[in-house]
Amino acid sequence: MKPEKAGESRDTVSKWRKQAEETWHKRLAASASIGELSMEDAQERLRDLEVRQLELELQNEELRRTQIILQESRDRFSDLYDSAPVGYVTLDAGGTIVAANVSAATLFGTERDRLIGKPLSRFLSKESIRDYDLYRRKVMAGRRRHKATVVMTRDDAATSFFAGLDSIANPDVSHGEQMLVIISDISGLVKAEEAMRQSEERYRMLVTHIPDVTWTLASDGRFAFISESFVKLTGYAAAEWIGQDWTLWMSFIHPEDADRMRKAIENLLQRDAVLDMEYRFRHKDGHWVWHQCRSTFSFGAHGGSRADGILMDISTRKQAENSLRQFNKKLARQVSEQSELVRQHEREHSALAKLATAGRMAAIVAHEINNPLAGVLNSLLLIKKAIPEEHPNYRYVDLVDRELKRMGQIIQQMYQLYKPSPRQKPECDALAATDDVLQILDSTLRAENVVVRLTADAAARSPARIYENELKQVLYNVILNAIHVSKTGDEIEIQFVECEGCLHIRVADHGPGIPADKLSTIFEAFNAGASSERGDGLGLGLPVSRRLLEAEGGRIEVETEVGKGTTFVLILPLVAEPESA
Repeated sequence: MKPEKAGESRDTVSKWRKQAEETWHKRLAASASIGELSMEDAQERLRDLEVRQLELELQNEELRRTQIILQESRDRFSDLYDSAPVGYVTLDAGGTIVAANVSAATLFGTERDRLIGKPLSRFLSKESIRDYDLYRRKVMAGRRRHKATVVMTRDDAATSFFAGLDSIANPDVSHGEQMLVIISDISGLVKAEEAMRQSEERYRMLVTHIPDVTWTLASDGRFAFISESFVKLTGYAAAEWIGQDWTLWMSFIHPEDADRMRKAIENLLQRDAVLDMEYRFRHKDGHWVWHQCRSTFSFGAHGGSRADGILMDISTRKQAENSLRQFNKKLARQVSEQSELVRQHEREHSALAKLATAGRMAAIVAHEINNPLAGVLNSLLLIKKAIPEEHPNYRYVDLVDRELKRMGQIIQQMYQLYKPSPRQKPECDALAATDDVLQILDSTLRAENVVVRLTADAAARSPARIYENELKQVLYNVILNAIHVSKTGDEIEIQFVECEGCLHIRVADHGPGIPADKLSTIFEAFNAGASSERGDGLGLGLPVSRRLLEAEGGRIEVETEVGKGTTFVLILPLVAEPESA
């Protein structure tokens, strides 16, 4: 109810005085006449009246002071009532407004006097009227406070706001059953709650659909929340872990990672560090899964604390990292092998350069020695004619003659093999070059009692694209190796075949073959004995042959079988025939 004003208080005091005077006259009429009293009684009564008058004066003074204090209190209450930040409304039993403060009028966008006598339901939206009726009946039926949220409109009906109602029934005897209502504009709060709800919904959708697991560890070390993705990462349902202590988690971590993980979680719970760990977790089906766990400790708005984290499956990344490490090791190994191969090629190149120099020197020496040797042979022939056959030293003349001729043959072979070749055009008759090499090796073939059988296709007589002397050197090296591994009476087969624009020269022996452990090294420099039983050379024949062929676009291949023999295949590009006009 609205408090009484100061004028109303003074009217009440005058009313009480009038009632007191009327009561006094009635009592006086009912009492004995003064004339019937004795002097002593009259004086006694006069004294009592004076005392009573003083008493009333004192009481009246106290009453005035009390009324002043009460009025001041009522004024303060009235100020508080009108200036309160929320609306105060008093409703009668029918829901009509019988009192309201200024804030209530401001909420509804009207003046306070215009609110009095209007039902509160007039300011409710259509959607809230039914809920309000139920709410009002509930409040009036009891003696407890009830709260509700409704949508209310302002007096112009153009704008609306969310209102929070806080009401209690007031059984005022003088004014009948009433309902005291506090009305607050909670539009901002409702919007904030809606924004919070939407944010929580988005967070829930995010947590539900991302492949990573989000989790919350309470301050007591127990899991308070785990997202549904947990089952995909571990095989266990999230509900199985809610309420479990974090130490249970440790029993599923790989022994090599357990100590690091335990210390990290202990530091996290002591608010000392941020957790960021990679470890292996035993999946429900028994295999190990790589996890990355990140978490931080935080304090809630109401003083609580917790650790929030995210759990990711990094098994694929770990496999990729392992593959990358293996690839890097393999690459490093290949780089090392290639570096060694380059160094080997450099050594071979150096050896070949020396060999080429030695060959050129040998050809020059052979040419220079050949002329004096011819003179010595002619002189020896004259000496032989001058010495009679019966002379005891005549037999030495024949011996010297044979040895000088053998020296001449060796010198001629050296000259033919190492003499500079014309460089106008890489083209030669492979069959003719083979015949020349076989003539050079004729004495060796006869000495070893080895026979050569040569066959050639008609198409194989086309010129090969290689310098003649280079081909002779290759043929010399390969055929000589075949002679060395052949036994007395063996046959070496040389076959010329044209195949896909190339000439294939197959040199096959029936020697012991090349073991598998030596096959990969036969083309390495200074590996004497890998392809020959004697092993008395420098081990440069096959490496030199391969380099010479590759320099002209050809190649050399080997086919071997232990106990049956070896075949070297020289593959040479043929000279292209000129196109007809």
